[in-house]
Amino acid sequence: MKKWLLVVLTLALGLSLAACSGSNSSDKKEDTKKETTSDKDKVLNYYMDLVDVVNENNGDYNAYVGAVGADPKPSEADLAALAKPASESALKVSEALASEKTPDLGKSTDDFKAAVKQLSDAYKLEADALKASGRDTTKADEAMAKADEAIAGVLKDAGLNPSSITTDTAS
Repeated sequence: MKKWLLVVLTLALGLSLAACSGSNSSDKKEDTKKETTSDKDKVLNYYMDLVDVVNENNGDYNAYVGAVGADPKPSEADLAALAKPASESALKVSEALASEKTPDLGKSTDDFKAAVKQLSDAYKLEADALKASGRDTTKADEAMAKADEAIAGVLKDAGLNPSSITTDTAS
């Protein structure tokens, strides 16, 4: 009887050890998942910080863009009056983005740096176009759309829903 009890206890101990070792591999999978989620959170937090940086500086630029798209459209004199502060506002956004330090975002860091530079350059083009006679922002708008797509791509690659920074910063 003692031999059978010893065999049963040995089997129970063996099963217990097997169960414990199995949970270690799932713990490793959870740790990996946490790291990925952490990188995803970093990317999302940095994106939200960028939205804040743009929003702090683009009020007059958004007012101009809103006026251009308004129905009925304001007079040329009214648009010209809005263009100067809009240009200054776009330049502030460009400078603020250019001075942004991209934190370590894992594999997304370099892509985000490049996308933020594109966005900064696009705002600079907008500022210059709004200063010029005729205020043709076509090229600047195209650059803005490309920067917007680049940022959305970084968000998507990080496992987040792609978002439009130009929409998220329009007020």
